[in-house]
Amino acid sequence: ALVDRDPARAKGELHQVATLAAEAADELRAAVVELRPAALEEDGLVATLRTQIQVLDRAHSARVTFTGHGVKALPAAQEEAMLRVAQEALHNALRHSGAEHVQVTLRRRGTGTVLRITDDGGGFDPRTVRRAGRHLGLVSMRDRAGGTGGRLTVRSAPGEGTTIEMEVPGG
Repeated sequence: ALVDRDPARAKGELHQVATLAAEAADELRAAVVELRPAALEEDGLVATLRTQIQVLDRAHSARVTFTGHGVKALPAAQEEAMLRVAQEALHNALRHSGAEHVQVTLRRRGTGTVLRITDDGGGFDPRTVRRAGRHLGLVSMRDRAGGTGGRLTVRSAPGEGTTIEMEVPGG
């Protein structure tokens, strides 16, 4: 009704609504970021990953699964880095790959721990992505892995899906 009676006022009101919505979204993002480490600290990496992956599986058409193999508690910095890498890799797989299935595994390898995210999506050429300046979060994932003494490996090719693996040393 206001649009018909007073378009200028309606425009101002809509601008105010957009501003409030943006502020609310920022507050929600900040709250979620604050909650993640608390869940990780309280429940540990395996339980936190399992819960988040169950939510993603329900929210997306792709099947998202998790398997944990004998992983005990890791140093807090390693657990947070692995969680963030998993979140970024899952985001990329679910948003960009067109995958029907995304598998996340966490397991021991020797004295270290390996996180692997594999999808059956469209894949990409990592060299082309780097040249195009669209890193899909690869740089931040590598930084997170390196910051905990670990390493990140990315295997992908067009039409062949993607595997991202993060390995951290154990004690």
